Amino acid sequence: PLFSSSPLSGRRACTRLFFDVDDTLTWRGRLPEVAVRALYRAKDAGLLLCAVTGRSFAWGEMLVRLFPLDAVVAETGACALWWEGAHLKGMFHEDDAAERERLSALRAAATREVLARVKSARLAKDNVGRISDTAFDLVEEGDAVSADDAAAIRDILSANGLALAQSSEHSK
Repeated sequence: PLFSSSPLSGRRACTRLFFDVDDTLTWRGRLPEVAVRALYRAKDAGLLLCAVTGRSFAWGEMLVRLFPLDAVVAETGACALWWEGAHLKGMFHEDDAAERERLSALRAAATREVLARVKSARLAKDNVGRISDTAFDLVEEGDAVSADDAAAIRDILSANGLALAQSSEHSK
């Protein structure tokens, strides 16, 4: 059932709204005005707002700074940002800097292998703002990567010991 058709007592008990960004808040890769207005109305109604996205840490920071959000979970849960008063705080799934560096080197090596072995493979444009993961673009910009090539990318990443998640935005 729709939230708007729920009993009023249940709607009044709601204090937080968690929502996906791509293909939920956005439509066809754009943020419609109606979605922005809805965010402001929800905030004015007293809800705490948290965007959840597979997009980069940098996207998360941009979202939480530009819109009336209290927090953002980015990179498919690998990092989060939230406001404490006027200060923006952050955390990472892996809080040890040395381990994050080791994992970064592992991802970089696997990425080089993918790009060398799968000719249609390309990185998502937001990788420059990523801290905890690497995104390959299967359909967002340019021709769709074939199912066989997408499987080859996943196989190489898995063989290198990396966990995988597939975004709706990079894999339609």
